[in-house]
Amino acid sequence: MAPVFRLAAVATTALAITFAGPVPDAAAQHKGAPKAKQGNGSRPLLTNRKGKSGRVRWWQKLRRIHEAGEYGGVTPGVLYPYSNFKTWKRPFNRHATRGRPRLTWVGFQPKKDGSARVFFQLTRDAPASQRLEKGVLVVTLEGARFRRRNTRRKLDTRYFDTAIFGIKARRVHARRAHKDRPARKAGIEVRITFKNAADAREGKISRAVMNDKFSYVFLDFGPGTPAASNGKDG
Repeated sequence: MAPVFRLAAVATTALAITFAGPVPDAAAQHKGAPKAKQGNGSRPLLTNRKGKSGRVRWWQKLRRIHEAGEYGGVTPGVLYPYSNFKTWKRPFNRHATRGRPRLTWVGFQPKKDGSARVFFQLTRDAPASQRLEKGVLVVTLEGARFRRRNTRRKLDTRYFDTAIFGIKARRVHARRAHKDRPARKAGIEVRITFKNAADAREGKISRAVMNDKFSYVFLDFGPGTPAASNGKDG
């Protein structure tokens, strides 16, 4: 009897395909979905597709992807990051008067003379202190927290012709003083390493509120020694 049931199943499937037609593919089922626009090259441009909330986010209004080698990060005081794209600008700070200060960006700016600038973009001004620990400059932003997880990523600056090797930010909790360690307040701790131990020093600190309404903390460092340009191994 088994062959009879198999023949019946095959005949039922054939009849279903005959009356219903072939099964449409995934592309045909989403005819109304917007397609990614193509630019001059092979890289797709972003679309204005709305999110789940029904509104267009600011990053969805950006209809171009920066080219290879083009910096698309935060530049203090620059609202239009692309010179040939004037219909989109960076959003203003809307959290300057509420909540704790949030760290939204850790930036690095090398200069032609070998000097460098490290800056921190904050929603509100936060007390900043510096100290040296075994050749590493530790910058503490008291009471600050991260705005986004991406801000915790390490900055590898070893390939720039400056004295700075890398920058890493992390959140720290408050602790009391101990015999072998000082007391500290809760906040964000940024550790700046140098290519040469002789260049380990505190930066020249300054503050400013730029056109985007964010508070910035700047640390300026002079050129490193000639040996510092070789970098570290590993």
